[in-house]
Amino acid sequence: MQRCSAMMVILAFLVCCTTIDANADPSISPHAQTSSSARGYYPPSASRPARISASQYWALSAGGMLSENNQEPMDRVITGDPVTAQDIAKQKQRMSQSWQVSDRASLLQTLSWLEKEGHRAAWDELARYQSSGGLALNSVAAKYKLDPNEMNDKVVLVRKYSPSFGRKSILAWDYGRYINVCRWGVTCGYLSESEAWRYMMPIARTIQRTFSSWNDFGLNYIVGRQFWDNTSDPETLQMYQWLCSSPESPWKKAAWNTDLSR
Repeated sequence: MQRCSAMMVILAFLVCCTTIDANADPSISPHAQTSSSARGYYPPSASRPARISASQYWALSAGGMLSENNQEPMDRVITGDPVTAQDIAKQKQRMSQSWQVSDRASLLQTLSWLEKEGHRAAWDELARYQSSGGLALNSVAAKYKLDPNEMNDKVVLVRKYSPSFGRKSILAWDYGRYINVCRWGVTCGYLSESEAWRYMMPIARTIQRTFSSWNDFGLNYIVGRQFWDNTSDPETLQMYQWLCSSPESPWKKAAWNTDLSR
């Protein structure tokens, strides 16, 4: 089992910070209402023919925190096996409610936001505030549409992790979800599969350049989620542990140093 030297410290901090509301997070885990032991994880391609390259599998694995939690197949872009009209309707509803995505244009706008800004923008500004001490928290809350009542907690989180994260910011949180949004866009019919690969592969390469391992990526993702929702989510922590340890995990199947240029 892979171990990260900082894992227990970070997990302990996140678990004890706040109480999680299991119904407060539809955009992160629309299907995560059962315990981890009841999810019925399966090897991503154990009973299916190879459909994608090793580099493409790596890219999909970068969205594993959500994809595996939602039990989405990991050997194709589209998120059903097969996808029914009812599946498409439900996915469109979730995309509209959780991401304000209702068509191709709004999908591309969301992908651009995740790539260029995401929640990193607010994190980075608060990190600069830590060093300068000259920024009013209320102005940051207004600028990024954050709850003013949560700003002190966010500052504590940024103060704790920004020194070690540095220029990484919380990129794993934004870019991991970028992969998922691309896949959901294909399921909804807003992107073709070939377009999705053209969007996802550069993002995957940036992830690989930025982090040193799946453990490193996953821990950054967890902190990013905590920053966004101001809560620690047991489901996310359990998923991280599963992805790092289970032989059926895509993170175990996709070597971190996989050549993504192909």
